[in-house]
Amino acid sequence: MTIVTICGFIACVIGTARLSTTPLHEAAANGHAAICIELLKAGAAATAVDSSGCTALHCAAMDGPDDPSLAGVLMGAGCDPAAENEHGKTALDFAKKHNKPRMATLLEAAAADPEAIIAPYRAEVGALRQL
Repeated sequence: MTIVTICGFIACVIGTARLSTTPLHEAAANGHAAICIELLKAGAAATAVDSSGCTALHCAAMDGPDDPSLAGVLMGAGCDPAAENEHGKTALDFAKKHNKPRMATLLEAAAADPEAIIAPYRAEVGALRQL
């Protein structure tokens, strides 16, 4: 486990173990894109799932703002837009259910052509991790 300080707060950056939640999940759910980026730069696992099988992308689509750039950063870091939680729901399902049309549009596009949609975000996240 790695401990990092972000914006005056201490966060544990944890691996891919199945957990009840991670700092990345919490930052995504609260729409804190800048904190998500810092956590990812510090080594947070974008593919980590919580106790119900949700990724940070699920949390952003469920509880975060209608921010496609946040979804893009999470997908670029490795969150699979097609990943299903333990109830078979994807981030797109949550974006539609929770009235996030801009995020839903990006997730639909990623489902139709993942490489074309996710590649620019992957390059952006790769560049950020070099900083």
